[in-house]
Amino acid sequence: MRKVLIVLTVILIGLIGAFLGYRYVGPPGPGEVERIIQSPCVIDPATARLYTAIKAGLTSLSAAIGIVLLWIYGNLYRKVRSEFTLGLMVATSALLVYAVTANPLFHRLVGHTRAIGPGPVLVVPDFFIALALAVLLYLALK
Repeated sequence: MRKVLIVLTVILIGLIGAFLGYRYVGPPGPGEVERIIQSPCVIDPATARLYTAIKAGLTSLSAAIGIVLLWIYGNLYRKVRSEFTLGLMVATSALLVYAVTANPLFHRLVGHTRAIGPGPVLVVPDFFIALALAVLLYLALK
């Protein structure tokens, strides 16, 4: 039951991240639009907003999984003092930092008020990081 609660909490955090990304990180402003129109790749604002929401959701999910994994690996390290477990903690910390700093909500928090909307090519790495962390979480809960 505890494992199910952890997984459901992580999924809920990912969904909240997607909602917040959709709600608070909008398409480019008027000055940015002129610059973007001149670039070879133009995405309409609705599509940009969708990709931004997906990116916010995936990076929020990744951060939530990373925090849970750090907690699990920390408890394990206290018990066994294994170098392998310490390595897992370092790797998970690096992925956690990536997940937090790649999140459009973080960009907004530090002063970047408009997102230019990542295309599908920029969202794909976030999907695979979320997948990798989900596999690590599955193995840790097993």
